[in-house]
Amino acid sequence: MLEQSARKIFNETLLRIDAKQAVQRAVKIEYSQLLINDNEFDLDSNLAIYVVAIGKAAYPMAIGFNEIAGNWIKGGVVSGVISKNKLDSKWQVFGGGHPLPNEESFISAKAAFELLEKADSEKALVIFLISGGGSAMMDLPRNKEICLTDLREFNQILVTSGANIAEINSVRRAISEIKGGGLALAAPNTKQISLIISD
Repeated sequence: MLEQSARKIFNETLLRIDAKQAVQRAVKIEYSQLLINDNEFDLDSNLAIYVVAIGKAAYPMAIGFNEIAGNWIKGGVVSGVISKNKLDSKWQVFGGGHPLPNEESFISAKAAFELLEKADSEKALVIFLISGGGSAMMDLPRNKEICLTDLREFNQILVTSGANIAEINSVRRAISEIKGGGLALAAPNTKQISLIISD
């Protein structure tokens, strides 16, 4: 009896932490309405949807959202752990670095800003799919003179400094164009929803 209960708890836990299924529990389409938790969006109004997915679970989150709302998605950027890309051509998929940013972390950030500029001009709906590790997997310094090598060295020093995560993130936000709401601020004329999975 105890073994059956433990197995049931274990299996339910695995189901709950599956990133794809977590998104699909939060997102539904009923008739012509896109439902995201308590938010409703009318799909009959020619609403354009753009998606930015960042972090270690970004790819399965994007897959989960795409399976539900793919017909209405006009474009997406994913920066995460990618083994084999199964998303279609409207998605730009990048293998961002973790725990330190890599070249694709920079490229994906630039792609996200281009996507958000387009979404902003269309007054579209932007869905942010965020998971742990995103701070390295998509990054772009505010100061364009800071190169990838500099940023990697800065991050390495920061994470080994003994500072706690709140302090580390405070410093990261000060130098990053992405962090601290930088992506959201890039598209002020859009409707925005964030689905966040914490690790």
